[in-house]
Amino acid sequence: MEAAVHYEYGNESVLQVKTIPIPNFSQNEILVKVKAATVNRTDCAYLTGKPAIMHLIAGFKKPRNSITGSDFAGVVMTVGEAVTKLKTGDRVVGLDANQLS
Repeated sequence: MEAAVHYEYGNESVLQVKTIPIPNFSQNEILVKVKAATVNRTDCAYLTGKPAIMHLIAGFKKPRNSITGSDFAGVVMTVGEAVTKLKTGDRVVGLDANQLS
């Protein structure tokens, strides 16, 4: 899959679009093919590391999570065994909670 990634803090010039492996997910998670995403204030703070307090959240010297983006709209590609309210092909919108930790 493709993702916008950054391995250091900076402006948009540090972003790269790369092919990355499809992540493993647990039985209570879903895999979504993203069709649309936004760039919001939180994404910009993770990218730039500003204000400085973001380094406490995102990583001191470099970002802990290299994949950018937090909110999305897309189509469910795969569901974990414990997921009961969604199925493959459902259209969804959401927030990637992993981006916030």
